[in-house]
Amino acid sequence: DIVIDAETYAAMQDNMTELYGGSNSGGGPGGGGPGGGMPDEEPSFFPVEIQYDGLTWWHVGMRYKGNSTLMSAWRRGIKKMPFRLDFDEFEDLYPEIDDQRFFGFKKITFSNGFKDDSLIREKLGGEIFRNAGVKVARSAFYRVYLDIGDGNGPTYAGLYTMVEDLSNKFLDSQFKDDSGNLYKPDGQAATWSTFSEEAFIKKTNEEESDWSDIRAAIDALHSATDDEERWRDTLETHFNVRAYLKLLAVNQTMQNWDTYGAMTHNYYLYGDPDDNGRLLWIPWDLNECLLSVRGGPAGSGGFAGGSIHLDEVGNDWPVIRYLLDDPVYQALYYQELEALLDGAFAIDALHARIDELHALIAPYVVGPEGEAFPYTNLNNSSAFEAAVETGERALKPHVTSRRSAVEDALTSIGLR
Repeated sequence: DIVIDAETYAAMQDNMTELYGGSNSGGGPGGGGPGGGMPDEEPSFFPVEIQYDGLTWWHVGMRYKGNSTLMSAWRRGIKKMPFRLDFDEFEDLYPEIDDQRFFGFKKITFSNGFKDDSLIREKLGGEIFRNAGVKVARSAFYRVYLDIGDGNGPTYAGLYTMVEDLSNKFLDSQFKDDSGNLYKPDGQAATWSTFSEEAFIKKTNEEESDWSDIRAAIDALHSATDDEERWRDTLETHFNVRAYLKLLAVNQTMQNWDTYGAMTHNYYLYGDPDDNGRLLWIPWDLNECLLSVRGGPAGSGGFAGGSIHLDEVGNDWPVIRYLLDDPVYQALYYQELEALLDGAFAIDALHARIDELHALIAPYVVGPEGEAFPYTNLNNSSAFEAAVETGERALKPHVTSRRSAVEDALTSIGLR
């Protein structure tokens, strides 16, 4: 339950209007500013009260989050918008909440299921990555209620996927040493075509002006390749290449659109002190994974979310292109693809998990306790039911199709 006083809620809406134009205004990407393209700044944090399981957290920072996900919901008048909570955002104003945590979590994010009538892609995609051995944020489903001070009491705001923030408990729980640099790249240099401090935003050790790990990794990627073995040794000194090839294999098997190769964001990098400071690539924002058709333009370089061989990716995405142009790394990539077919992408287990997650959330998406306009992205209840078996973007047919795509790709190079 999120309790927001009327004045604060009005200020939150004013902040969104200033950044994105009027709610329910329609429109799409265009020029900057209200009613145009993406604003340069994020929505502001505002203090709210959080209630959960009989407990209360005071003066918690809440802000809306996202790029096209947020803009699309706002401009269509949809109030089920993605948001972020920071439990000690306002500790300077309220010293009594110094280091306030939600069961150990400083920050958590809530995904609204944009472009996902099944509402399980974010969680299912994370599970597939994890089952394949890729470190990724944990997630869980939450029913969110809003009391916005209008006298109507708590209103069901829909079923969300809560995703842990990588800069907090994730590092402590999934790494032996959480003292390394964590980056959330964004901007042109996030392609790794060049280095820029502004593009590699630090989420830990922010006070230290040290980007030597990412700078060294990019330099190694672009170093001379006349001696391929030396090039690989140099690159692997600074970057966990094998882990990235595994991640890439999972990413392409699932089919993921909002990712490196199309977008210059939606990944993190962690310089793991327990691995000699080598950078580990971590996937992020999976609401557009396991999706056959994205809609909208492809990314620079001709990236296609469903590509297995990735031949169409150009040098403007050098992490993909340079690695797969190397015969040793290319062979490892195909080995990872093959391992997925009997592992994290085994068809029977994956279909069973889809059924399990669908049944878990169904009572809180459709029916008497389900979502209702404007707190839903669904056009109707049948869209949710069709999202598993029969819809245009149904999950089970997609999983079956992706398995066939990988098998065909492996057959084409003589591995099947």
